[in-house]
Amino acid sequence: MSCSAWFIPIALVLLTATGCDTPVTAPVASQPMVALFPNPKAQVWNALAATVGMEFPIQVLERESGLLVTRPSSMALPASRWALGCENPSDFANAWNQLSLELRVLVEEREPGSTQVTLYCLYEADKQSTSPRAWTRVGSNGTLERLLIEKVQGRLKVLGAK
Repeated sequence: MSCSAWFIPIALVLLTATGCDTPVTAPVASQPMVALFPNPKAQVWNALAATVGMEFPIQVLERESGLLVTRPSSMALPASRWALGCENPSDFANAWNQLSLELRVLVEEREPGSTQVTLYCLYEADKQSTSPRAWTRVGSNGTLERLLIEKVQGRLKVLGAK
């Protein structure tokens, strides 16, 4: 038997053993962004609620507990400016046509006059032309979180807070 006669079956066995499957991707866990403000909780809460409320539909607004959650906002890709805040979906074999964004914010007074804000941006991307719809968690790159923190800082300065 010639060398090439052995090569083809061995190559086929190696290909099937290593597999050609698409890698399974685990959902991306969003990392929170934390900011510390040298202001009382009430001032930070007011600035944050106004900032987020101007941009997103609010679902939960609990001043006492410090919890603010937006409704999931759907947007077409790549048209929305908020889409710039997410990582690219890892599955490049499929076209992604829609993105959903939900913000979760916790405002906590750490000590008198010092308030911590923790922001979670939860992105999900939708695969085009799949049935049923296939939403996949996509990580945040921190752009939106930084922008919101900067806007809150700007509002606090305008309001005359420290």
